[in-house]
Amino acid sequence: MTNHEQTKSNNPTVVFTKRDAAEIVEMLEKKGHTEAVIIGGEMTISYFLNAELVDDIYFVVEPVLFGSGLLFFKIKTLI
Repeated sequence: MTNHEQTKSNNPTVVFTKRDAAEIVEMLEKKGHTEAVIIGGEMTISYFLNAELVDDIYFVVEPVLFGSGLLFFKIKTLI
């Protein structure tokens, strides 16, 4: 979901759209998809949760957010 639909990806399976959550699910179902991954922040994920379109949630913890700028947490190295 984006307000910048002109954004393109080199990955043909990635689509940028302004459609709402239900419309996105409908579009995916018409293409034969039965599962999708929601990647985004609070707003994007909330749209799908509030539309009751989410069955499972998997959390992936990344040690660095936003390139090299914002650390999520610090780990002592054991070297």
